[in-house]
Amino acid sequence: MVPGGRPGVSGPRWLGLRTRIWAMSTTTSLANAKARLSSFVEIVETTHQRVIITKNGEPAAVLIAPEDLESLEETITWLSQDGIGAALVAAETSAATGNAKTSDGVLGRLGKRLAGGGQ
Repeated sequence: MVPGGRPGVSGPRWLGLRTRIWAMSTTTSLANAKARLSSFVEIVETTHQRVIITKNGEPAAVLIAPEDLESLEETITWLSQDGIGAALVAAETSAATGNAKTSDGVLGRLGKRLAGGGQ
């Protein structure tokens, strides 16, 4: 499950891939987080904003929605598989150079294969 449609900022490049993080964040002190925990949980649950909790002025923890954690874990799982990073870089390169296949072309070839017409 990948969250979408929320304002985002450019994320880090990993294996030459561009990623996006689709969540805004709020930063607050540990004391304020303790006092307003219910409010922060409501914000995270309904808006998918992340709450960064600081301790002595330094980030110490992050409160995120379960769906966002699931999405991050799934992304890490996929990107840690052998060959996935290289395949994504190749696909990005094909798209950038205009060598990408259109969905109509792919579906047409698939239809021919399924109909027994070969490639």
